[in-house]
Amino acid sequence: MAGSVHPILSEYSSQIPKGLQTYQSIHAVKSYEEIVEVARKEMIAFKSLDGVLPDARTVREVLQESGSEESIEDMDGLDKDRVRVVGALNLILEFSEAMAED
Repeated sequence: MAGSVHPILSEYSSQIPKGLQTYQSIHAVKSYEEIVEVARKEMIAFKSLDGVLPDARTVREVLQESGSEESIEDMDGLDKDRVRVVGALNLILEFSEAMAED
């Protein structure tokens, strides 16, 4: 990757919590291959609210830390946020895979 964040990745990353390794990898201008690896792991973890990320935090904790939904009682809100993050991670993953092939 060159010296700046690709505009498309910047847009996609704005839809995920800043505490995720994927976000940090994008903004640290890591290689597309590294972004693919991290995004894939985090996407797998986000399959459920109780999923565990590589850094040992649960999906629920990450969403609450990022301010997605403040109340633990609002399971529907947390799940909607989880689905939104999975969609954004998928877009990041697909875009980064395509860019890595170039």
